[in-house]
Amino acid sequence: GSISTLRALTGRQSDYTAWVEPLAQEEAIGDWRQWLIGEGQTAQLTYPLRSTNLEMGRTLICLYAKNEIIELDATGRTTFSASEPGGCPWACQGLANGGRLVALYSSSSVVEYRRDGRERVRIPVPAGPMSVQRLDNGNTLVAANNAQQVAEVDGGGKVVWQVSLTGGPCDAVRLDNGHTLVTLQNANSVVEIDAAGKEYWKVEGLNTPRSASRLENGNTLVCDLGSGKVLEYDPAGSEVWSQGGFSSPFCAQRLSTGATVVSDTEAVKEIDHNGKVITETKMQALGRVWRY
Repeated sequence: GSISTLRALTGRQSDYTAWVEPLAQEEAIGDWRQWLIGEGQTAQLTYPLRSTNLEMGRTLICLYAKNEIIELDATGRTTFSASEPGGCPWACQGLANGGRLVALYSSSSVVEYRRDGRERVRIPVPAGPMSVQRLDNGNTLVAANNAQQVAEVDGGGKVVWQVSLTGGPCDAVRLDNGHTLVTLQNANSVVEIDAAGKEYWKVEGLNTPRSASRLENGNTLVCDLGSGKVLEYDPAGSEVWSQGGFSSPFCAQRLSTGATVVSDTEAVKEIDHNGKVITETKMQALGRVWRY
């Protein structure tokens, strides 16, 4: 908690990791002390803190070609790994209870692992899940690409809500207003729909978008694979920020520091507002990632 709060307040990056022996982190602790001496009195702090969960520096990564899921801490140490032969793990989410939730595209299922790596539950979902979100009610939301559906399932796999959408739904996020933000890769659009499936908001003219999320400022962050860009749109649908030069960006996540994490097929990249690469972790055949 303390280090994530410091990151969010100051916007600074840090390699400090709470579960590593203090003696091995003298450099990271020293960096904070030097910052406090040099800038602590005049630094601009982000306050109040965002209400969303503050990141601890963990990065959960889907390696779809290897059928593996791994997690790295802020120092690059592997803290979790799991194998899913033939499952094609594509999307993931780190849970508040310490679990890791993974969507298996080829197996048409979602698996939740305990913090110790053991499987807690495996839930069948409609075909070809390309996104996964554990909802506050305990259900799980997926964009089932092959089924052309967005579906909410309970812990036993029973579909409790679904909407059929043509255009290749490949990402779905339940919003605070109860609507659902859906990325349609073949329709080159991102749409916000209500519970009945009625369109409420839309951005068109994209080039094979793969994911989208609603930011706290009301804007929408879109990962556009075809153009190699990450873009931000305001509620009027106008582009207000973008960064390009990516190879095949599958997902983007705006952090509490203001930086953005992008899964770019062969590297996890963290960029600042100006597009400068803060950190880069190279890997092969990356699917989606989740920083928490």
